[in-house]
Amino acid sequence: MKNNKMRYFGNFKDWIKDEWVEFSISQTGIHPSIYEGTKTWKIWMDDGWTKELINNNVFNRENFPYNIEFPMIVDGYEKITPGDYDWNICRYRPGEFVPFHIDELDYPYIKFWMPLQDYEDGHIFLYKGELIKDYKKGDFFLFDGYEPHAAGNLGNRPRSVLIIDIFGGLMESFKKQYLE
Repeated sequence: MKNNKMRYFGNFKDWIKDEWVEFSISQTGIHPSIYEGTKTWKIWMDDGWTKELINNNVFNRENFPYNIEFPMIVDGYEKITPGDYDWNICRYRPGEFVPFHIDELDYPYIKFWMPLQDYEDGHIFLYKGELIKDYKKGDFFLFDGYEPHAAGNLGNRPRSVLIIDIFGGLMESFKKQYLE
């Protein structure tokens, strides 16, 4: 699925492991209250949100038993190491969501978004004023985390997405190869 808001880099469905999806759906990850004290959390609380209303679960290298490698080949990087990128799997059970926010990373990065399941009615990702839908498992998009975005699930089944941030030399090489 292509949209006019995010750049599409292909489909990596065959790269996704079924156990990643199963684990993210069946286990408990990190609650978004880990962001307490951030500018985003303060905005949410000032706008009337409560800790109980903001809900999803996040999995990363610290609480996920599987290794996730960067799925693309980038010239000049024969072996991409964990120091070149970071990732999170965000899982939304029905009724869970995260309000609009801008990512607060204190270093330059490029962000990617990959759904781990096909789109279903009620699965929500809002970006640049558009509901991103009709995507397929493994579609790989570049998106700007400095743009307001929100996510959630008003459907009947859990929804999991993989977010990958690249930085440093990998980011610079990626830019030269794919963005210039």
